[in-house]
Amino acid sequence: DQRQHAQPFMLAALQEQLRRCAGKVVDGQRSPLRNQILSWAPSAVPELDSLCHVSSLQEVTQRCKAACQSPENANGLRQSLRKVCRAIKESHVPAAKLRSSALLERLQASVALRELETDLDQLEASIQAARKSLGCLRRPQAGEVAMKSSRNKARQEAVAEPKDVEVQVAVPSAGPTAPSAKQTVEKPEAAVEKRTPAKTVVINCANVGTVYSESRRQLYAEKLPPSTETGPSKRGFDWDGVRRVFDFYESHGLQPQGVCKFRTEKMSPVPSDLKSRVIVCPVVDDQRDVDDLFTIRLAMRYGCQLVDNDNYRDWKHEEGKLGTSDDIRDWLLGDGAQLKVTY
Repeated sequence: DQRQHAQPFMLAALQEQLRRCAGKVVDGQRSPLRNQILSWAPSAVPELDSLCHVSSLQEVTQRCKAACQSPENANGLRQSLRKVCRAIKESHVPAAKLRSSALLERLQASVALRELETDLDQLEASIQAARKSLGCLRRPQAGEVAMKSSRNKARQEAVAEPKDVEVQVAVPSAGPTAPSAKQTVEKPEAAVEKRTPAKTVVINCANVGTVYSESRRQLYAEKLPPSTETGPSKRGFDWDGVRRVFDFYESHGLQPQGVCKFRTEKMSPVPSDLKSRVIVCPVVDDQRDVDDLFTIRLAMRYGCQLVDNDNYRDWKHEEGKLGTSDDIRDWLLGDGAQLKVTY
């Protein structure tokens, strides 16, 4: 600091000495000039060096301070983002609403999701039309508004008292003869009057047909008949397994609705007797398991059971998965956990 304050005075003194030397040169006094230079140069040069050092150091310090401001802020932001991401990964409960704004913007701007929502609306309309044409629509005649309100009421009561109901369902096995159908529902007396069981059951055809075909292959590998329209295909899929599930639920007064992947239908076309009860999902780019999303969404809309051996782990816990949302995760971890049927 002392050198910094003395800098102007020292520079003025040096300038004055240089002017005197220049005058002596003009006067031809070379010897005195040489003697004076030798006398003050050794002390002047270190002073100039020290002044330059102080000036450079101050400039570098200021630049470093200015440059450090941005990295410090960026580092703080990165640490905050890491905490948020860690909380998102560690949290598996529906009440946790931590999420990345960039991720939400990407999902909301996704064209595929908007197209998928439109397809779901068309899918529900197709289901209603197919059931009306077959004359198997068993809903109350009070209108669509009454049906939706009753479903919403039953769904809210189920959320309010999730432990009041236990549902156990046994579906047909993959063997040549189906076991006796059995469906038991145990409810407290207070809950019986509150809840109305849904008439619809959503079936994931790709999952059921594949598991059925694989089970038959393992049990009767050498006795299976050759592949037919409804028999086991070379790809390990059998529509007869789907047919058995449909027959099982219809015999109990329920209305099964199948959801089939587009690829599955192309490799093994839907049999004629099942076409009216099976909906083929449209193709969605970068969404290989779109049939799972259709199955979940339909079960959510009807408040009904869904038959699928998939554990839906990615749909429950992966926030970055394309197509998932908070309402899907909450439903799978809440009502969906009771309505999900494995076999």
